[in-house]
Amino acid sequence: ENPKVAVSLRLDPEIVARFKASGPGWQTRMNDALREAAGL
Repeated sequence: ENPKVAVSLRLDPEIVARFKASGPGWQTRMNDALREAAGL
C-alpha cells in the first residue's frame, strides 16, 4: 500500500488552474505528472 502524504506546496496559479480545469481527479493527475517528472 502507498498512502499519500499531505504537504504544503506553493505553485504558480496557472499550473493549478490548468489541472483543476481538467475536472475531477486533478490532484491524481498532478501526482502522476510529478511522478513522471521525477522519473518514477
